[in-house]
Amino acid sequence: MKPTTSPYKHIFYNLNVVRKKSGRKYQKAYEWYFLVSQKMHNPIMTKWCEKTMKKVQARLKLFGITKAMVDQYMSKRSSVK
Repeated sequence: MKPTTSPYKHIFYNLNVVRKKSGRKYQKAYEWYFLVSQKMHNPIMTKWCEKTMKKVQARLKLFGITKAMVDQYMSKRSSVK
């Protein structure tokens, strides 16, 4: 028996359909950086901010987002509000 066929109903077939998992990964990475950077401007910087900023920067590096791209997003985001 082939792996994509089944003697049962159609719902049991292995259709191997690939779905879009996340179309907003890069947008969320930018937003996360923006939110954490806002919290860091608070006079009382907590350990949470320090640890989270390391994670944010690692995620940006993973996605290949440069500092210039982040600055462009930050300027666009601050001009909207």
